Amino acid sequence: MRKTIGSASILLMILLLQSVSAQPEWDWTYKDQCIVFSMAFNHKGDLAVGFGYDAILLKPSGTRVFKVPTRDFAYSIAVSDNDYTVVGTRGFFIQLFDPSGKLVYEYKTGNQVWAVDISRDGRIFVAGSQDGWIYYFRDRKLLWKKDTGAPIWGVQLYNGTIVTGNNGGMITVFDASGRILWSKNLGGRVWRIKAADDRIAALTVRGESSITSTLYMFTLNGTGLWHREFSDYVRDMDFDGKRVVVGGDIGEIDTFDVNGSEIYSVPNF
Repeated sequence: MRKTIGSASILLMILLLQSVSAQPEWDWTYKDQCIVFSMAFNHKGDLAVGFGYDAILLKPSGTRVFKVPTRDFAYSIAVSDNDYTVVGTRGFFIQLFDPSGKLVYEYKTGNQVWAVDISRDGRIFVAGSQDGWIYYFRDRKLLWKKDTGAPIWGVQLYNGTIVTGNNGGMITVFDASGRILWSKNLGGRVWRIKAADDRIAALTVRGESSITSTLYMFTLNGTGLWHREFSDYVRDMDFDGKRVVVGGDIGEIDTFDVNGSEIYSVPNF
């Protein structure tokens, strides 16, 4: 799951990048009358979008499969490869929709839900809330929940584990039974986390009026590999197992390999 904040009357743009040096080309557009809070692809290229008070599922061609109401703003969203869509809302709900858009399950939390993820087969889904709780569901039943002590900005299912990061600076990895495998206090706020290829990238931010950021790389068992410091606000990060990219108020988009070496840097305009 990746959360994205948009603006009113959003025009959603899907771009085809032919190569690093090529200019992007329009593929298709989708327009609706609200704010984009969250977006997520599955491995087939289907796109789930939290569009204001609605969850929307779009095919790779841009065709809309469904548009269904959610319980307040759809702050977080994820979609399985068989098109089950899980949504976390401002209205304190975790909601699961089937491939036709029918609501098949929902759970009331204690606060707004900033992060969700779902397994490729749609059987397992997880969520993290403003009041610090992690929720783990299998076959539409809550199996366990854990209090991490601070608002959760990121949660991911990965190889039988649940990777989380919270506002108290903690990155924690649970197993499927809810047992903590390891946990580290990185300081600041763990703003983004992403596991891939048996590594975990974590982005932390510190400060209020003057913000600094740090990018960390860990092995899946918690061994620290490297970190990079930034003197400004890194607003987002992604990691595909081979490259990690960051961008924000740092004046450029920076891409690093898994060893922490810079691949390229592109100025922000």
